[in-house]
Amino acid sequence: MILTRASVPVGCVDVCVPVLWYVRTRVQVVALVIVRPGKEGVDADQVGKVFVEFGDVEICKKAATGLNNVKFDDRTVETDFDSTETMEKLKGLFPEQLALVPQ
Repeated sequence: MILTRASVPVGCVDVCVPVLWYVRTRVQVVALVIVRPGKEGVDADQVGKVFVEFGDVEICKKAATGLNNVKFDDRTVETDFDSTETMEKLKGLFPEQLALVPQ
């Protein structure tokens, strides 16, 4: 498995914005998907998580390590890794979100 994706569980969008800003200003982000409820094909355990795709495995590992247990607005971020297949599926389910990451 290639570890080029990290999922960041968050409770709501107000926490998501500073997390994404932190990630975007420090590393190369290729894509991100905020998993919302109500979309057919989404696993229930993915809802409320932000999946971030990085351009490099080492950068991904550093970002996940650097963000793990970081506090934003009295909430603690937890990071984990997921598969390339999961990210591709989510990008297909939420194509409108791919424009969130400026190139």
